[in-house]
Amino acid sequence: MSQVRPVVSAMLLCDVALSEEGTQQVSLIRLFHSIRAQRFPWAWGPFYIYALLTDAEGRYEVQIELRRLDDLAVIGERMSFSVAIHDRNAFSEFMFEVEEAVFDGPGRYEFRLYANDRVIGVKSFSVIQSLEGLGGGS
Repeated sequence: MSQVRPVVSAMLLCDVALSEEGTQQVSLIRLFHSIRAQRFPWAWGPFYIYALLTDAEGRYEVQIELRRLDDLAVIGERMSFSVAIHDRNAFSEFMFEVEEAVFDGPGRYEFRLYANDRVIGVKSFSVIQSLEGLGGGS
């Protein structure tokens, strides 16, 4: 495994992430930094995590975990895979599909991105209780 520690240039959450087959250009659609939930527990998904890495070279065991920030508890399953990056000067893009994440209450959460068991990036976001559509009415 590589000893070179990658640098995360961007880490974003979005509803849709597409990679054009010919050019490999990425389109991120409906970026977000908060999720509105009507009741708890609240299941959200699918959605995507996009990460742009630089200064990476070698073989990495990459993992992503979701944490609740008020007590740092890991919620859900940790996603993991292996990747080999050959050019330290190039940008490497990754799109992770989250089929479903379940939140037990409103608050701050974050995705942590690991390379070889070291945190290289975090993306925090809020889960907000929304009363729209609840009780009576529309």
